[in-house]
Amino acid sequence: MSEDSITFYKNPKIDILFGFLDITIPSKKEDFKPIQAFQVDDFGKKTIIDNFYTKKPSSQSVRDFENLVREELKKSFNDYKILKPHLAEVVITVSLTPRKFFDIDLDNIAKTVLDSLKGHLFEDDSQVINLICRKDIHPLHKQGFFIAVTEFKDERGLLPYIDLFSDIDKW
Repeated sequence: MSEDSITFYKNPKIDILFGFLDITIPSKKEDFKPIQAFQVDDFGKKTIIDNFYTKKPSSQSVRDFENLVREELKKSFNDYKILKPHLAEVVITVSLTPRKFFDIDLDNIAKTVLDSLKGHLFEDDSQVINLICRKDIHPLHKQGFFIAVTEFKDERGLLPYIDLFSDIDKW
């Protein structure tokens, strides 16, 4: 092995791990646009309905990202799917350039990723019991991401249960 390469070993608790460099996850912000709507009464009189909105379609970059992820899943993990009532854990790590770090909202990234995985690695994102998203500045200032998915089992989860409070003093 040359000095220019490094070997990484996957955490044995992770069932599926994949990612890409030089690609960013587009934001799937739920955008709505106002539309003109009318209510027509029994006499044919139109009344304008205020504050009526429709959801904007996903942007092309979101559709391209979802297609990229789904193609990778078909190619590499086609026989893997967590079926209901089983639960899943998902970890998303996003590497960014310093310039992009404060522009990215993790909640919107998580939605894009979960929608991409839905129907492929698990039936529905309601099966996700633990979701961790993390962003960092890549040491070489590259953009990219890794996604890990594991079936949650009592004896084998990525995370222990995180207690925020307890009825006994165990700390």
